[in-house]
Amino acid sequence: MNEQAILYVNTSKYCRTVLPSIFIQRYQIENIKIETVDLESPEFKKLFPYQKVPVIRTADDKKLTEAMAINYYLLNLSSNKEEREILLGKPEELWIQAEIIRWQSFANSDFLNELNNYAKPLVGLAPYDEKAVAEAKRRVDIMVPIFEEHLANNKYLVNDNVTLADLTAATCFSFGFTFVLDKEWRQDHPAIVRWFKDVIKSDILYEFYKSFKFVEKRPTFPI
Repeated sequence: MNEQAILYVNTSKYCRTVLPSIFIQRYQIENIKIETVDLESPEFKKLFPYQKVPVIRTADDKKLTEAMAINYYLLNLSSNKEEREILLGKPEELWIQAEIIRWQSFANSDFLNELNNYAKPLVGLAPYDEKAVAEAKRRVDIMVPIFEEHLANNKYLVNDNVTLADLTAATCFSFGFTFVLDKEWRQDHPAIVRWFKDVIKSDILYEFYKSFKFVEKRPTFPI
């Protein structure tokens, strides 16, 4: 990719766009510029009718969608081999690589999708349907113990390092901690809270999350 490409993001609204933005700046990927976009803008809707971010568009109009694919692509553009292998796993560490993908996928798809369905209607970001919100919360409550029980016995999700699995999952949890995973919830899930605070203080995430504030009380009806 010689000519400049564009990474479309909106880090203030969509947690999936946080890591790609950080990676481009951290690894000084000069041939991809970051553009903050309004998903409802006519220009963006014309280019991407699906209206999802992050997405990369190259100079010859190739398009790369899906946060996991974009993060993988950007990390492999990095010249920092040591950090890349910590985040993605070494080529010979197939089980570690698979575990990193597993936790990313679980957090970024199953968990975050239901968390969105639960939280967004309560904070005015999506239409409110009481039954749909209750069902989404039920599904979130089923998935949360998978994280809590694992992190009660492990410092991080995969090994003793912060990997891409932790970075991805922490950005997903940040959405919940902003809106619905309140003080009472946090008291019941100390392992997740300990892990989350640790990961957002890591060198990669610290600058973005240094002023992060947790919600005190979740709304029970739309704001």
